[in-house]
Order: sequence, then C-alpha cells, then structure tokens
Amino acid sequence: MKYETQKTIIANWRNISGGIGGRETILAKLSKLLNGREISYLYATSVLNCGSLSNPFTPVYQGREIDRYLQLHERLFDIKLIIKNSGIGGYLKLKTPVVSIFQDPYYSLFKIVYTIYSQCQESMEHYNSSINLQKKESELSELNIAVSNFMKKEMEETGIRCDKVIPETTDYDKFKILEENKIKRIKRKFGIPLDKTIGLYVGKFIPQEGWETIAKLVKDFKDIFWVIVLTVNADIRPRLPNVKILQEINGNLMPEVYNCADFVVNPSWVESFSLASLEACACNKPIIMTNTGFAWDWWDNRIGIRVKDYKDYEGYKNAVEDMLHNFKYNIQYNPRKVIMQKFPENNFNNAWKKIARRYDAL
Repeated sequence: MKYETQKTIIANWRNISGGIGGRETILAKLSKLLNGREISYLYATSVLNCGSLSNPFTPVYQGREIDRYLQLHERLFDIKLIIKNSGIGGYLKLKTPVVSIFQDPYYSLFKIVYTIYSQCQESMEHYNSSINLQKKESELSELNIAVSNFMKKEMEETGIRCDKVIPETTDYDKFKILEENKIKRIKRKFGIPLDKTIGLYVGKFIPQEGWETIAKLVKDFKDIFWVIVLTVNADIRPRLPNVKILQEINGNLMPEVYNCADFVVNPSWVESFSLASLEACACNKPIIMTNTGFAWDWWDNRIGIRVKDYKDYEGYKNAVEDMLHNFKYNIQYNPRKVIMQKFPENNFNNAWKKIARRYDAL
C-alpha cells in the first residue's frame, strides 16, 4: 500500500511503540480500523529536522511541532481527515477537517493537585496548559468526541461541548480467557507463584494513579502476591517478598499478564475511560476501581467492586477483603460477558467508520 493513498492522519503525543497506555492503544486501533497513518511528536520533529524540547510547558511546544508537520503534510498529500488527541496544537489553522478525541481528564486532575501544590507543582502547570490547549483545539475541530459520559461532563465544566460520546472498547479476540495449563506456563515464565492469590495493578509510579493505595494494600495483604505492571520505567525494585514488578512490558503480552491475576485493582484518582479495567474484564478478571471513567455513571456488580472515593483507603481495603471472601465461598463474577455487552467492539468500529465516511476518508 502506498503512503499517498492514506486519507486519514492520526496525531498523538506518542504512538504505541513509544509507550503503552490507553491513548496510544485506542489511537493505534483507530489507525488500523481506518487505514490511517499515525503521527507522533518524535516523528514530526524528525521530519521537520528540529530538536525535541523538554520544559514545564512541553505540551505547548509539542503540539506546535505536530501542527507544523500536519500543515506540511496536507500541502504534499491529499488527506481527507485528521484525528487528534485533544490538546495537541490548536493555534495553527489546518485546511483538513479535524476530529478531536477527548480522553485526558486534565481539569479534574488540576482540581485535585491544586490542593497539594507543593508536591505536584510541575503537574499543575502541565494540566493547566493542557486545559487551555484542549479549549483552543475544540474551537478549531469540526467534531469533538468524548470517550465516556464522564469525559463529556468533564469537558462541559471547562466550556467545551462534545458532539458525541463513543466509548472505548478492546479486541475481545486478543483479550480473552486462556486455558489453565497455559496460565500455569505463563506464571512460571514471569516468576509468579502458582499457589497464591494474585492481585494485579497496571499503571505508573505516580500519585495520580493511586500508587500510595497499592503500596498500602501490598503491606496489609501479605498473603496476596501482587504483580505490579508499570507502563513506564521507574527504576524501582520490590522490598517485600510478595511483589513482582514488570516494567515497560510489551503490550502484546498484557493478555497473558491479566490472565495470571485473580483480580485487578485500579486506584487511579481520575480516569477518562479506564481501558486497563476494560481489558481486565475482557480476560474475565474482576476489578476494583472508583467511580470514574466508564464507572462514573454505570456499574454492574458482576464485574467487581466499586469504591466511592479514591481517597478512601479503607474502602479499597474492604473491597479486597470482600473479594477474597467471595472467592472463598465461590461467589462468581462474570466480567467478560457483562463488559462485552456494555462496550461491544462493533459499536466502536461502526461509529468511527461512519465519521470517516462523512469526510470521504474511508
């Protein structure tokens, strides 16, 4: 397939090869679905032959360089549609129609870190600049898409109107239930014990993703073996014998990792959707999370236990105890069936194909 034939450009800070995360995963899925070309900040700067920048307002500079690349690209090739992660650029006018995806809850995060300024000064500056970029980008976009009702509400609080909500989904053929014998082989490969209850956390070593809660749970539940999957390298080593840390693991291995777990804990302060929780459910693993992302206005007890407030450590502790109790008395969860019905892959695919056809980009 020739490069020139691609009608859709998908722009994000980084692509899936640059890091594992919900934004990267969903935009990579869109690129495959719409036969689009992914553009990252590093790719844009390599084409423009300008150096990468690092400072407290990196989103401003990165967005500018991505927009500069897009202006060059649309002069050289006949593209029909640009899909952007929200907050990229917004100050340079593009001739090609732009659809923005809102999947970064900067406003909620800003409100939280504002109360703990001394610990999160750089994060507060980052979120504040990103909120302003989201506003500018929304003004130049022809269509603003939220990934959940929570994100739609979040954007309304900043004065941004999202035209449509298209919930995220996952590849249910990839994230699925594996056979018990295969799970045993996978556990041996990762050094995970076969005779322990396995709790899993997927995230970053930062306060915003609930690391303090996980650290407390590890200490309070020593009979549980905890697998910590860090999506970026944090250069840390476990001090306790009931912990295994996996860093920068290949995304293709995540279905194997989920299948090693008995349950998954997501104590993140704020989630735009919570793709990791969805992927865990797709592998039929019950989850513990707070009322954010897709869990903000919907919950089904067959997928796990919802905690009311991310600050409520006792709530998370009680949820783990309740889950262990349910395991002991064979009280069944059925997350895969429930989540596939709630967030079917076809709904996501059809909604985005409809948008692409509107701009003759498919």
